[in-house]
Amino acid sequence: MVLVYLVKPRSVESCEEEKKGAFPPLGLLYLSSAFRIYGCSVKFYDLDFTKVNGLVDDVSSENPEIIALTSTTPSYHNTVKVIQRVREASPSSIIVVGGPHATLVPEDFRNVADIVVVGEGENAASEIVESAVGKHLKKPIIKRPPVEDLDKLPFPDRSILNIEQYHENIGAMFTSRGCPYNCLFCTTRFIMGRKFRARSPINIVEEWRMLKKYNAPKIRS
Repeated sequence: MVLVYLVKPRSVESCEEEKKGAFPPLGLLYLSSAFRIYGCSVKFYDLDFTKVNGLVDDVSSENPEIIALTSTTPSYHNTVKVIQRVREASPSSIIVVGGPHATLVPEDFRNVADIVVVGEGENAASEIVESAVGKHLKKPIIKRPPVEDLDKLPFPDRSILNIEQYHENIGAMFTSRGCPYNCLFCTTRFIMGRKFRARSPINIVEEWRMLKKYNAPKIRS
């Protein structure tokens, strides 16, 4: 069984953002669900709560086939440092990076990660697993078009979370992706595309019902 480590590097946020509390990294949770479809075992590390030395120790002892990280622009330097540490701990692991910064500036991870995922990552999971099993990197950069039918995506895998760490915001969810507008302060159109894609009301309510078992105090979308 392919072992996948999903890693959220330490955040760099303003004081106002920190007041909102920790949010579950939905992109990685969707990716966890996608990897499980291909029979992978998944472990998750949020470096806002877990020390990087603990991650490195686990990587050294378990040698996961895949280590996948998300990266925002403020956390870029933290992401690179984490990649360097886990690369040294497990040279055989395939290191994958995605997320907003990787999508906007993929060349920043050239010669840093083995695979850079540009765009929405769920449909890249199969190619990443194939690369890990065959120990052969087909493409250093994987580009995937936006997922047209969001209802076909499995719900984000919250089972990998320590729920207490995100309790106030555990009900965060995506109800749509993409935006056709040109707001100067926003990069959504570059990351998720200009086409607005919404989940169906039935699909959203199904996820709401699933959130009951986590005792989510509120729903955020």
